[in-house]
Order: sequence, then C-alpha cells, then structure tokens
Amino acid sequence: IIPDTAFYFRDEGKLAEHCVQIDTEKYNVGLTIVDHAFKYIVNPKVRTEKIEKYKEAIIETIKYLINNQNAYIHIFPQVISANSHMGHSDVRISLEIEEIFKNLNLGSRVTYHYNDFNPMQLKKMYSNMDLFIGTRLHSVIFALSMNVPSINISYHGTKSQGILKAIKGFEENVIFIDDICASSLISKVSSLYEKRIELKKSLAYENTILKKRLQDAMASIVSSI
Repeated sequence: IIPDTAFYFRDEGKLAEHCVQIDTEKYNVGLTIVDHAFKYIVNPKVRTEKIEKYKEAIIETIKYLINNQNAYIHIFPQVISANSHMGHSDVRISLEIEEIFKNLNLGSRVTYHYNDFNPMQLKKMYSNMDLFIGTRLHSVIFALSMNVPSINISYHGTKSQGILKAIKGFEENVIFIDDICASSLISKVSSLYEKRIELKKSLAYENTILKKRLQDAMASIVSSI
C-alpha cells in the first residue's frame, strides 16, 4: 500500500558519522551477502549446489567488476547477529569472500567493513557507492533512498519485486537467489552500469514521490487517531 518506511530515514547528524574511509574519486560498488543455507531444500546435495552457485555468482561478479569496470568493492554488514532468522548472519560469508580476494592478491580491491553500524551510518556509507548489489533487501532500500542504482538478490518471497516494481526503471533489478548464476548477475550489473547516470537522476525524482506517499500515509494515520 505504501513504500517501506526505510525510504524515509533522514540524516540525523551525528548519528550518521562513521570512521570508514571511502575514496569517492574511485568507482565504488557496495555489496551485502547473506549466509543463506537454503534450509527449505530437503535434498542436501541440491542444497550444497545452491549455496555454491550463489557464492560463485558473487565471486565471478566481483572479478568482472574489478577487471572490466576498475571497481573497488565494499562489503557491508547488515545483520551481524548469529541468532538472526534461520541462522543467517552476514559475517562468516563476508569474511570468506574477502579472504578469497586477498589470496588472489586483490585485497586492496575488496574490503569488508565489519562493525556494528546503525542504519544512519549504513545509509551514509551507501551514498558513496556508484552501484549497489544487495542480498539484504533493506540494504538495497537504503542505497536506493540515497539515489544509488541497485540490484537485489531476493531470498524472502515477493517483497523485493513489489518494492522495486514501484520505482520506475528498477522493475527488472531483482534476481531470485534460487535462480542465480554468475552470467545472470553479471548481465544485470553490466546493464546497470550502462544506465547508471540516467537511473541516478530518475531515483532522485522517484524518492521525492516515495517520501510524499509515506508522509501522506502517516498524516492519515495520525489524523484518524
């Protein structure tokens, strides 16, 4: 009925301050990764194959971004609790991906910014990204709300499709985690890169509409009390 309220979070001054250094002269791509266990799949062999295919898609896309777009990759933590839903934490897999690129002598290109950041700090950091690829839906919402063109790797039903469908130009920027492969993710990243300037301008306009809808909805609720 209305957009996710995370679109409306505003910069609350000191709450948004952080110590992460990001060189905005470089081409920066943000990333959130979920340690998704595909627990709803009964067959353990198929489950393992899905996990490895998801990881491979992330790894190969990072390689593509570095080799073809001279990108610097910033992995951000969205959920760091080991007791999160279905045991999904971002920490272990994020460290694993970072280590893979350290072993490839690309440690200067792939950085995991581990810390217990608040939403305002995350939004502030995401605003310094040129593109964003998020498995965590709210990381994508934060990035989009800061006018950063984004892709969502969806693993939680249809909420992702509904939210991105409501933003002009982003209807196709959702990939189901069950269907993901390196080529499909790279294809969407490539398309996003080519259209990034026009999409950034479009987001600035779309966000004003989203925030107005939220304001109207909240005003309606308050007036009915």
